[in-house]
Amino acid sequence: MGNKGEKKMVSRYYNAVAERIISRAKAIPNVPDCALVLLNWRQHEYFGSLQEIAPNYSREIILLNKTSEPVMPELTHAIKGIEPSILIIKADNELDLEGRTHVLRRLESRLTKMTAEQTEYIMNHPV
Repeated sequence: MGNKGEKKMVSRYYNAVAERIISRAKAIPNVPDCALVLLNWRQHEYFGSLQEIAPNYSREIILLNKTSEPVMPELTHAIKGIEPSILIIKADNELDLEGRTHVLRRLESRLTKMTAEQTEYIMNHPV
């Protein structure tokens, strides 16, 4: 098989994987106002979702669920092609985002540490 044929086959593979990932993420029940995201952190990209968890107190406080490992660039490209409206979010490098689930502060397209007041609120009002 020629190089062009191999590239098409690889592209179809990543598109199929991206479609499966996106459809599964959208099918999760009981998750209101969940936004799909591609997260850039420490020069790697992760697939995940954001959800506001204290909108009555601060719309900045979000729950981030993300893949535990970075997403391959080919898969990132396929996800962007299938879901062009996906949010692209950058996380501050000093954050520790090892693991899958995190409570953070969202400032437009940036994730950062919560303020002391936000942290105190979450401690007193667990999700």
